[in-house]
Amino acid sequence: MDDEKRISKLADKFISNQISSEELMLLYQHLNHDENSGKTEEFSLEKWNRTAATDTIIRSKLLWGRIKGRLAENVSMKIGHKSYFRHTLLSFTKYAAALIFVLLGVWLIYSYYSNKTEIVKKGYTEYAVPYGSKSSLILPDGTKIWLNSGSKINYTGDLLNKDERIVFLDGEAFFEVEHSDRIPFIVRTSDLNIRVFGTRFNVKSFQEEKNIETTLISGSIVIEKTDHQGNIIQNVRLKPNQIVSYSKENEKFLIRTSENNPEKKPEAGRNVPELIIIAEPKIKQTIDMAISWKDNKLTFKRDSIYGLITKLQRWYDVEITLKNKDLKNSTFTGTFDNETIEQALDALKLTTRFSYSIDKNRIVIY
Repeated sequence: MDDEKRISKLADKFISNQISSEELMLLYQHLNHDENSGKTEEFSLEKWNRTAATDTIIRSKLLWGRIKGRLAENVSMKIGHKSYFRHTLLSFTKYAAALIFVLLGVWLIYSYYSNKTEIVKKGYTEYAVPYGSKSSLILPDGTKIWLNSGSKINYTGDLLNKDERIVFLDGEAFFEVEHSDRIPFIVRTSDLNIRVFGTRFNVKSFQEEKNIETTLISGSIVIEKTDHQGNIIQNVRLKPNQIVSYSKENEKFLIRTSENNPEKKPEAGRNVPELIIIAEPKIKQTIDMAISWKDNKLTFKRDSIYGLITKLQRWYDVEITLKNKDLKNSTFTGTFDNETIEQALDALKLTTRFSYSIDKNRIVIY
């Protein structure tokens, strides 16, 4: 167990580019040791991709075999030249570092885009991404989708040769919709429909959360609120660089926009949800934060401790229990980029007093 922890720490230092030459050699020797030959892929995939697909393991084995062969060839060419031992060791270390970087880099990238579960039934397809992971997919119509942690999307048929392309979302996703003037693309959430013809936008709609947020990057979308009979009771059209939040509790829309994107408030009608429009000077910064997860960055701005805990649990696939009630009125703002959960908690401790304990994937905040 101690050896596994030591190797795990070396892998973390390698990823953060803080590993020394000696430590790098130690990591390589562990991965290349005969006793660990069957555990190499398991070790890396468990650390960075707990739900990797079978083809990921196959590709990893093939790549690792090629790298070991080239390393062995490089060493055998120089092993007889004792006078160049120091130079050879340094060269070998650099060479090993580059090749191991390629290996782990491929695993990281491939895992990032492949870590999803696909369920295909007769006329029905669902993609689900577990906590601690992110993934992407391309639909049959060419639309590209990035799924955030704990999200799932499903659709019926193949989305082709239809009057409408409809997908159902629970969670958060970024869409690059393949343009079609005659066949709209519709994202259905728990409370809203988002109708587009070809554009780039982000939707955050978790069932357990009180708000649904849509961020438009380019193009144009129409957000539809319907009654229980499916009749549209309000349309809200977004322009690029606008964010709309919908409250499930009070059925109010809030549009955050720049001063260059004025919106006319629609006429109020019976049972029509209220629409509030505010101009936000730093709208671009807000939009960048809203879609930063797609670039593997966890951002939060004036989040309550409960909102932050929800994000941390999804992002790191951990279970957090809050016992420090003094934090209930605290707010948190920041960005985590490749930090471990321990590093993230240590950074938060610099701004707010608390302590924590970790037992595997269970965390208690005191």
